[in-house]
Amino acid sequence: MKKTVPILVIMILTIVIMASGCLTYPSGSEESGGHYSNGEVQFDYPTTWKFEKDNGLFRINSSNGINNNTTFYFDKLFTNESLEKLVAIQKNTMLNPSNHIISEKNLTVDNSPSYEIVYTARTNKTATYQERMVMIKKYSPTYKEELLYFIWADRPEWNQTSTDEFNIVIKTFHIL
Repeated sequence: MKKTVPILVIMILTIVIMASGCLTYPSGSEESGGHYSNGEVQFDYPTTWKFEKDNGLFRINSSNGINNNTTFYFDKLFTNESLEKLVAIQKNTMLNPSNHIISEKNLTVDNSPSYEIVYTARTNKTATYQERMVMIKKYSPTYKEELLYFIWADRPEWNQTSTDEFNIVIKTFHIL
């Protein structure tokens, strides 16, 4: 299994929400030379990244720069639950005998309470990768509801370059 349980849970929730018609993406997405905006969110990213939309998720693959084995995603979940409860649910989902947390901390992203978790997961009995996830809880003027945004990237191992590149997204992420 290439992705971890938390990603599968988020993806399954997203698919269910999309199938029910509750999840729509604003039209008019714009992406160019290291800046993305879709009328809902905007952020900067390294110009070496390649932007894609994949099964309703927004994804950026890096052909160089961060690492050719890195995938970056962002998605959202409509919820009135507190950030603390959502973090606890996510950690409970992530923690199993093959996964372990490397670091975690509270952040502020777009002037909103946020939480970052970096952990190691197994894709099979021998292969591991590290995932970095930032959860941002904020009211969305676009949807007029509370949303939890997930920004996550997975790669074989985080180093200073990949951390700096991911930080560009986190530091410039803005909910419109």
